[in-house]
Amino acid sequence: MSDGSSAPLTGVDLESLTAADVDDEEVRAALESDDPTVRQRGTRVCSVLGARDADALRPLADDVLARLDDDSLAVSRHAGTALVSLSEVHPDSVRGDLDPVVGFAESDLGGVRMVAARVLGNVVVDHPDAVAPYVDRLVGAVADSEGTYAQSDLEEHVEAARAADDVATENVMQANKEEAQKRVVSRAALANVVVAVAEDDPGAVVGLVDELAALLDDPDPNVVGAALDTLNAVAEDDPDAVAPAIDPIVDCLQQDDEMLRARAIRTLGFAGATGTVDRLRDVAESDADEDVRDLAAETADYLESA
Repeated sequence: MSDGSSAPLTGVDLESLTAADVDDEEVRAALESDDPTVRQRGTRVCSVLGARDADALRPLADDVLARLDDDSLAVSRHAGTALVSLSEVHPDSVRGDLDPVVGFAESDLGGVRMVAARVLGNVVVDHPDAVAPYVDRLVGAVADSEGTYAQSDLEEHVEAARAADDVATENVMQANKEEAQKRVVSRAALANVVVAVAEDDPGAVVGLVDELAALLDDPDPNVVGAALDTLNAVAEDDPDAVAPAIDPIVDCLQQDDEMLRARAIRTLGFAGATGTVDRLRDVAESDADEDVRDLAAETADYLESA
């Protein structure tokens, strides 16, 4: 319980915190305080409460959302953590205004982008229409962020620091490695949010075909796969719309991952890309994977008959 002092939530014990320990109005007062330390206390309470009792956090959803763009990174991070917990149980409670969440997706920080990816991933399952207005920004966030990280190089630096018994350097390098991993995972997750929107409403992404085609050259195969799946959804709905992406899709037939090659073939089929029949015949004869060869042959037959 609060100890009744003038600062909201002073004296609240986070270790034993339950919904009965806080008053919504007191939390709102903390979240709206001019003092960043008080706002941080408020969002910290919300993050703990959300993890333990998401129902209790639901009335405060808009107030927590408003703190995502706080000047204090600590405040915004705690607010993001609270929204992840809330969106897992009540995605409808955060669907009203996703602009601050998408702002998180555009951050340079991998951990911050990860929060956005998790919240949007929770919301898009039941409410893809709520995310649809932001797909252009999400595709841009994926395109503008780092594609991969040199895991071997980072691990080499970490090992060198360990060998030198340089604990501080080792900790920094380990933190850099984890941050880089978050950037990679979050951008792939954001790309999959776009896929979910496209599968619900292909028209929402039809104007982004050029941007999606550019992602087919991404170094991360997970991003390439998501771009192919998005283009596939567009092609099913409007084959002509993906015409500008046919050449980059054909280039994906040389991907090392057989699943990517198969997804490219499927997209060419839905796109009605009759000009790729000869290329598909080559794949049907030479691809290392039997399933890919069979799919290429079937798709070539289909396009030829069409």
